[in-house]
Amino acid sequence: MSLLSKVKESLKKQEEVDETSSEEESNDIEDHFEFYEKKWVLAPHMDEILQGNLELIPVECLFTHYILRYEYHCLYIALDDHETGDDFEIYEFDWIGEYDNPEEKIEPEFKTVESSLTAIECGKFLADRIKEGYKIYIQERKEFGDD
Repeated sequence: MSLLSKVKESLKKQEEVDETSSEEESNDIEDHFEFYEKKWVLAPHMDEILQGNLELIPVECLFTHYILRYEYHCLYIALDDHETGDDFEIYEFDWIGEYDNPEEKIEPEFKTVESSLTAIECGKFLADRIKEGYKIYIQERKEFGDD
């Protein structure tokens, strides 16, 4: 076998390995999940956000609630005072999965991590978690006219 043939074969094998590993990586990230009868979806532009483009963080992270998830560890962040927009609470829980039979649900155990955080403190908390690899999940957006 010539050197050129060996190089081509090696490159072909490497491409197959790269394709397989990228498929496995994309399968590791859930793009949505059901939680408390609501659909939570992976934030748009999550890859860019994880690479440091924090300008793409969804507006839900400022005005409502969202979930940060890293493997099985989750953080639920909620704005508690909608009048001032300056009172966030953070709870942690372990992801226990979705259930086919709603009667067999096991509720996660929520633990308070922080309470009464300002918007600036919560923003710093979010940025730190993104640096650690947490992914943002927001409640599925409904368009006008959708029920």
